[in-house]
Amino acid sequence: MYKDKIIRIGIFYDGGYFDKVSGYYKRYHPVQTRLDINKIQAFIRRCVAYEEGEKEEYCRVVDAHYFRGRYSAYDTYLKGEQLNKNKLLNERLFEDVLMKAKVTTHYLPVISVHDERGAKKREKGIDVWLALEAFELTVNKKFDVVALITGDGDYLPLISKLHTLGARVMLLYWDLTFNDETGRKRAIRTNQHLIDEATYAVDMVKALNTRKSDDAPDIFLERSRSAALSVDPEPLPQKTEALPRPIVNKDRENVFFEGVVVNIKETGYGKIRADHSEIGVVTFKNPSLVGRLLPGDRVHFKISRGPREHMFFAHGIKKSDDEPRSYTRRFADDHRVH
Repeated sequence: MYKDKIIRIGIFYDGGYFDKVSGYYKRYHPVQTRLDINKIQAFIRRCVAYEEGEKEEYCRVVDAHYFRGRYSAYDTYLKGEQLNKNKLLNERLFEDVLMKAKVTTHYLPVISVHDERGAKKREKGIDVWLALEAFELTVNKKFDVVALITGDGDYLPLISKLHTLGARVMLLYWDLTFNDETGRKRAIRTNQHLIDEATYAVDMVKALNTRKSDDAPDIFLERSRSAALSVDPEPLPQKTEALPRPIVNKDRENVFFEGVVVNIKETGYGKIRADHSEIGVVTFKNPSLVGRLLPGDRVHFKISRGPREHMFFAHGIKKSDDEPRSYTRRFADDHRVH
């Protein structure tokens, strides 16, 4: 019967990996556009049909899931103000794309992880969640082929377990080396053991660079659609351009300014965005403020010059409620920094 011929495909996206690859094509590759979710899933169907020796119309994507660690809306807003004012909008636009493609999203909060270099924000647990969902759904929905878009070797046990269920695993992967805007060498790598363990491993770089242009997969958004689905950040200044920063004279180092706490780490390091436009963002270190200050708190502070010409530090930091507003803003309201 026709029903017996259907090959059920489940697709699982490692969101961090997918975002890096898509960002590479948008920013550093001549195509200058992002990956298209719908076209990638159509490409997977063609690959499965070829590998399984079946007609493409009998190969159906019955489930697709996208996993990603995500910053809180507030953290994204603060980070966006520094890097890309439209970051929150871009995230929402991409979620609309996933929703229209019938891809189920799974998010875990990005958390602080401590190591010898201090505290950093990282994804934790998202790979375990993806593996558990992929295995459980394969058992319940009886996927014939599970397609993974990832390069992380932590998914090696998942592939082995899926094989015990009789499911074939297709891995779409990229190995890329490139230079970013600053000239720094970057790489997107895939674990070799993961490639070896997969039933069908598809090297996407080779597939896209095939000499037979008719055979090369079309997996990219049209540039007009790519522009509509994301708002680019303002271009970074060239290395030769000096960033406009205030010059803090000695007589102004004892003047109080007012601003908002951007972040504060467990080590006491943090940043404050000053209300005065010419001050901008200043850094501070004060372990005694941990637990007393939170992102979004209004504070008043003094500023001083750091060891380098355009480096400034905040000190004498107190919540703005602790002093009269007229005192804390007296200089910023009436003077410009020269």
